[in-house]
Amino acid sequence: ADLNERIRRWAAKRPDVVPLPLSEWTAPLRTTAPVVLDDTGRSVEPRRLMSPDGLHPNERGLRYILRKVFGLARERYSGTPADALAIPGPLEDAAADGG
Repeated sequence: ADLNERIRRWAAKRPDVVPLPLSEWTAPLRTTAPVVLDDTGRSVEPRRLMSPDGLHPNERGLRYILRKVFGLARERYSGTPADALAIPGPLEDAAADGG
């Protein structure tokens, strides 16, 4: 907690540094509750986003995290065109194949 606070203070002095809440974003991947993929409400079982070791995200899980990163970037840098941060690919497949 102390290190996180030091990082936040350090970042606060640097306008182009954006700390990412990775622990918060990855917490749903470590549960058994469905993970909401996007603002359409589509969801999948967390295991569909994790590698077989149960510790690291697979490609779909990384895309899920990237959507979070890009969402934060869009909020922080509001002039960013929506298509500049598009992530096509297997994340859509996670919901389409029944999760």
